Amino acid sequence: METVPASRGSGILGAVFRVRSLLLQRLDAAMPPPQAGLLKATVLGDRSGLSPEMNQAFLDSGTYHILAISGLNVSILAGAVFGLLRLLRASPRFAALASALLVTAYGALAGASASVVRATVMADVYLLAVILDRRGDLLNSLALSALVLLWWNPRLLFDVGFQLTYLATLGIVLILPRSQSGLARLPWMLRWPLESVVITLAATGMTLPILASAFNRFAPVGVLANMPIVPLSGLITTLGTAASAVFLVTPAGLPWLNGLNGWLVDLLFGTARWFAAWPWSTLRVYTPTPGMLLAYYAVVAACLLIRPARATEDEPAPRRRWASWLAVACGLLLLLQVMLRLYPPEGTPAIRLTLLDVGEGEAIFLEMPGGRRMLVDAGGCGGSALTPARWS
Repeated sequence: METVPASRGSGILGAVFRVRSLLLQRLDAAMPPPQAGLLKATVLGDRSGLSPEMNQAFLDSGTYHILAISGLNVSILAGAVFGLLRLLRASPRFAALASALLVTAYGALAGASASVVRATVMADVYLLAVILDRRGDLLNSLALSALVLLWWNPRLLFDVGFQLTYLATLGIVLILPRSQSGLARLPWMLRWPLESVVITLAATGMTLPILASAFNRFAPVGVLANMPIVPLSGLITTLGTAASAVFLVTPAGLPWLNGLNGWLVDLLFGTARWFAAWPWSTLRVYTPTPGMLLAYYAVVAACLLIRPARATEDEPAPRRRWASWLAVACGLLLLLQVMLRLYPPEGTPAIRLTLLDVGEGEAIFLEMPGGRRMLVDAGGCGGSALTPARWS
């Protein structure tokens, strides 16, 4: 084992790590453990202080995404800094430059995960467009952030977190503009909650197959739970970031601000736990097959073709008609695959499991489709608690 001298490391990354560690320590010292653990997760992306009960509540309520630093945190910080500087009569270019620098520093402090880097690069590209007096494009920003991440580590393409953050953002970018024409006709009191529902449905719809593949879990209650929890987590992000800035100046922070943040994170956890207690809040689902994934995303693509983002009166009717038929055909194909999975025909090969008493324990004998057989002898042999599995 080699000990790397401090001089051979990155001075910038070392400084960022020391500041992050200092903030985590001061948060732990200033607040009770449950409150500090949840605040560290929502502001700095450190989930080590979360209790199993907290993790389960956010999982079952379909709101676990707020515990991962993402576009919500970065956009709130960038918007707050940019707006404050503009109120102080700073020029748009200076405000954008200062916001970009602060957002980049925050992304490094928050752990630089895939979702953090994606949100940071997208925010920086948009702010760069303001500096250069150009118009930003969300899809270009999303593609550029993915390119930066994959250039840095190509293996992230197969990381579940990478897939979820990009699919969720892509769903929002593609679907929300298609709903704006209908939402614009509604009063603002209805428009905001309905936009929240559309955003949640867009992100959930695009990530549902990945969630099913990776976790075999789907939380229908998340559509409603995100409406109060997302704004609340945004407020916690703003005040928690302000508290972190104060902690850099004084170890104890501001007692009233710490107390307010503690009350808000308690409210956040209580809301998530309340939604998680609903009947059927979370459902277990089968792992989808590659054919199901292909049919599902084909339906999504066809629906996007039916309603373009910028529909015009001379939109080709044949293309929309073919897209409609494609959506129906792929939807029926997906439904057929799901039904065959739930209700397999008679005679379909299945796995047969036999438990055998071997004296010192039990052995498991598996008979699989295709004639493969596997024996796991858990009885122990020659001082070993478990013998290797044997295939035939």
